[in-house]
Amino acid sequence: DAAGIVVVIAMAVTVLDHMNAVQEEEDSDDG
Repeated sequence: DAAGIVVVIAMAVTVLDHMNAVQEEEDSDDG
């Protein structure tokens, strides 16, 4: 279903965005 694909994409974007934010926080905190 198209709805299922949309849900999977939304979850992937959310996870990637969260991981990206966590990495940025760790990098800035490292200094």
